Amino acid sequence: MAKPLLVLNDSENTLGEVVQALSSAGYLVYQSTNSDDLVEWFPATKSDILFLSLKATGALDALSVIQMDPESAEVKTYFTGDGSEGIKNTSAAVSRGGTDFLELPVAPTEAVKLAREAAGPGADGPVPLPEGAPDGSVSIEEMAEAAPAPEPEAEPAPEPDAEPAPEPDAEPAPEPDAEPEATLKPESESDVDPVEAAAKVKEMLQGDSADKAFGDEEQPDEVPIEEAKLPDVDDLDDDF
Repeated sequence: MAKPLLVLNDSENTLGEVVQALSSAGYLVYQSTNSDDLVEWFPATKSDILFLSLKATGALDALSVIQMDPESAEVKTYFTGDGSEGIKNTSAAVSRGGTDFLELPVAPTEAVKLAREAAGPGADGPVPLPEGAPDGSVSIEEMAEAAPAPEPEAEPAPEPDAEPAPEPDAEPAPEPDAEPEATLKPESESDVDPVEAAAKVKEMLQGDSADKAFGDEEQPDEVPIEEAKLPDVDDLDDDF
């Protein structure tokens, strides 16, 4: 049984010769200029290789949809164009999900070689080009209906109430500076006016002076003076 392959051609039929060469090499080639057809036909063919003309509208979008299926994410895909479409080398093709870039015009023999490397050899003889869609094709509308509905986003769990931060320990109020204790003065110093005291002392001194005026002082009792005895003259002579 011939292996099915998919080709996205364009209105200029730039891949017409490639389609004919693949058919002659024993491959069952489904071609279309509508990128939606490739999306619908891929589930039925499970093509091992894709040839996508960048001149066809929606070529990159079609590849993105096909590669959404994990089983087809690694399918060999070759972009074709003249470089004006934005992809003009291998690195650019890889960055857009492809395998390589083939500049127009593509040599039919090169396309057959790539098909054999990806899908293996074709049938022993040429395979006529089929008319219409392959059996088991799924329309885009059917794909949309069959696609699982996206799961609703889980509502984030409510965040637990944040515990209030512990209040910092209040710093003790500074104690007021102790007032120096008042020095108690003796009553004589604190209650008596020094000026008044000095006046009193002066008055007392003046009073004592008046009472003890000259001659008013009490004289000590007179001690009677014993009458002195003169030595006897006769006695004096004896001494000498």
